[in-house]
Amino acid sequence: VISVHIFTHSTMKIVVCVDFSEYSDRAVEMAIKIAQPGRDVISLVHIANLAIKDALTNLMVGFDPNLIDSTNQEKVNDAIAGLRRIETNLKDKGISSECTALVGDPKDLLVEEIKRQHPDIVVVGQRGLGKVEKFFLGSVSEHLSKHIHASILIVK
Repeated sequence: VISVHIFTHSTMKIVVCVDFSEYSDRAVEMAIKIAQPGRDVISLVHIANLAIKDALTNLMVGFDPNLIDSTNQEKVNDAIAGLRRIETNLKDKGISSECTALVGDPKDLLVEEIKRQHPDIVVVGQRGLGKVEKFFLGSVSEHLSKHIHASILIVK
C-alpha cells in the first residue's frame, strides 16, 4: 500500500458527508486512512432530509404534522448519537474532528456547508442508485462536483 499526501500545509481539513449508510461508513474509514493523527481535522457533515413533512402536509387532508415532527425529532436525535459515535472513534485514533448536523435538502445544504468550511478534500460514499432512481434523484457526488471547488473522493 502506498500512501501519498499531496497536501503540503500543516493541517488538512477533510469533510466527510455522513448519512449512516454502509457507503458513508466506508467514506469515514477512507478519511481515517487519509488523515494524519494529531495534525488533520475530519469534519463530519450530516443533513437530515425532513422534506417529507411538507410533502405529506400538502398531500393529506386531516394530516397531523405533529406526528411527523416527533418522527423527525427522533431522526435528528439518532443522527446526533451517530455523529458522536463516529467522533469518539476518531478521538480514539488521535484524529481531531468537528460535527455539523443540518436539516433540509441534502444536496443544497452540503454545497453551502462545504463552501463555508473550505476543505482540502471532500469524501463521500457512492450510493447504489439504479438508473431510474439516479434519473429522478441525481447523485450527491455529481451535484457536489458541479458546485464546489474542493477535490472530491468518491468511495465505493
